[in-house]
Amino acid sequence: MRLKTTIETVCFLALQGIGFRGHDESSSSLNRGNFIEVLKYKAEVNDELSSVILDNTPQNAQYIAPSIQKEILHILANRVRKMICDEITGGKYCILVDEAQDESKTEQMALVLRYVKHDGLLIELFFDIVGVKNTSAVMLKDAISDILVRFDLSIQNLRGQGYDGAITAAKDEPNIWQFFSHLTCIVNLVASSPKRLAELKSFQRDEIARMLSIGEHQSGKWANQIGTLHRAGATCWSPHYDSVRDLIDMYTTSCTVVENLRKGGQTQQMRGQALDVYKQLDVPSDPEFQNTSFLTDLCGKLVVRRKSECYPLVDRLIRLVLTLPVSTATTERAFSGMKRVKTAMRSTMGDEFLADCITVNLERDHGWKIDLESIIDKFKSLRTCRAQLR
Repeated sequence: MRLKTTIETVCFLALQGIGFRGHDESSSSLNRGNFIEVLKYKAEVNDELSSVILDNTPQNAQYIAPSIQKEILHILANRVRKMICDEITGGKYCILVDEAQDESKTEQMALVLRYVKHDGLLIELFFDIVGVKNTSAVMLKDAISDILVRFDLSIQNLRGQGYDGAITAAKDEPNIWQFFSHLTCIVNLVASSPKRLAELKSFQRDEIARMLSIGEHQSGKWANQIGTLHRAGATCWSPHYDSVRDLIDMYTTSCTVVENLRKGGQTQQMRGQALDVYKQLDVPSDPEFQNTSFLTDLCGKLVVRRKSECYPLVDRLIRLVLTLPVSTATTERAFSGMKRVKTAMRSTMGDEFLADCITVNLERDHGWKIDLESIIDKFKSLRTCRAQLR
């Protein structure tokens, strides 16, 4: 009960971002700091607890020393980080990095992880913050590598790096090219024949007229142009983007052309090829996907409808796109948390203690899920205790 109460108090103060220690923690002090004052309050409202904590327990087994508080907090913070790592397990992720000075003028590097969970939910969470001597590329690389190795996050699964004020570096994903091979097959089938190309434009003209009549499209100069599908380039990413955009813009008419070819193609080979392409295009024909406007929603629905199993490359591409860094807002949130935790009155706190406080405070959704009994077991495994823990 004694140790569990200490753990509960440490967890509460960390989740709330409140300071632990006081200026004077002696028994004669009127304010012995938040940690001891919370324990005193717990004792006042619980007679059973009051008999086993603080002054009613042996001095060598009170579990209130600052070193004990920091050790318990470190276990809690690492448990939060482990829960985040478990959500990533085997998946791809991206890192977001930013630097700022704390109250003691120490340069701190914040690391945020961005990833897509197995259920298709996009997540961006603060992971760690470390003090660095300078912000050179070598120093940041070493600090980042140390964190990833320490928590068994495979660098092979790192798919993007975002830095505030720096160039974003992203690794190539060979399987993306498999996605574009399917796209090339669709474009070749629909746009390679003058007859099918004319049919595509005719259907497109009818579709634009329909959308204008129901108010889904706006009229104006250079609006609602009749276009065609374009093949992706061999090297540059810009043509790849244009090719995907064209297919999205002309998806309905492309499906109509392929459907007609599937039913009335001149040869069996042509009808078979159209059937293969039609299968690649059928995801949005599911009513569940009709009103999907965001990639995050699409990723989740692919999992729920089990379409991710039928179209693993599409699912992988969406996850990779979602994983890539968009902004460093979460790292800025980490620095806001740092300013709340490391104030002028707490400017001497160490880097590890600071990182643990911020981790538990910012990622409280994970912090509330921690099983305190498992923290007792972990604490017990790390030291030889002088008194019974339970």
